[in-house]
Amino acid sequence: MCLPKAYSFDLNNNRLGITFVPLVSKCYLFDNSFHEDYNFEGQSGYMLGFKYLRIINDKIRIETGLHYSELYIYLGEDVKLDNFYQSRREQRNIISFPIAVERGFKYDFFITAGAQIDFELNTWTKLKMDDQKGIGLLFSIGKTFHISENVYFSVAPNIKMHSVIPFDRESNHQRLFDYGIKLDITYGFLR
Repeated sequence: MCLPKAYSFDLNNNRLGITFVPLVSKCYLFDNSFHEDYNFEGQSGYMLGFKYLRIINDKIRIETGLHYSELYIYLGEDVKLDNFYQSRREQRNIISFPIAVERGFKYDFFITAGAQIDFELNTWTKLKMDDQKGIGLLFSIGKTFHISENVYFSVAPNIKMHSVIPFDRESNHQRLFDYGIKLDITYGFLR
């Protein structure tokens, strides 16, 4: 079978590279009773990481790596804490180990879906919110551009939900949800 030129070099190369995602985060509640007392809002943040893409065949690839996320969570001003109405902001730092399947299509478009293992690096000091340690989900749709013989650039809207399956017993069922535009630059090398 003759493969289109766009796939011919992919079969000979695995890829290693870096990932950057400017993010917006949200707090998703599985239990609405928590929302009566607190008003959590997400703010901006970013994700930076390493990516390894293993080429299986002309359509299927396995993606793994290491991601560091810095997210900001905001507690709305309409909340009474210590007998005063206050707003508070807290920074969350999360390390993730993703494992995902990427399905390639014509013209280097792709869909990626998978899971990630999340670990929080700090504890909540001001805001009473569940830790985000656990197994999360990720999803993206994008396009890869062939820059030079072995250099690739990918752009993809990216969605992640942290701690869908928590490692610790949760108290309020809160989950961080972030989304942004994932930018990857990778170098292809022979297997």
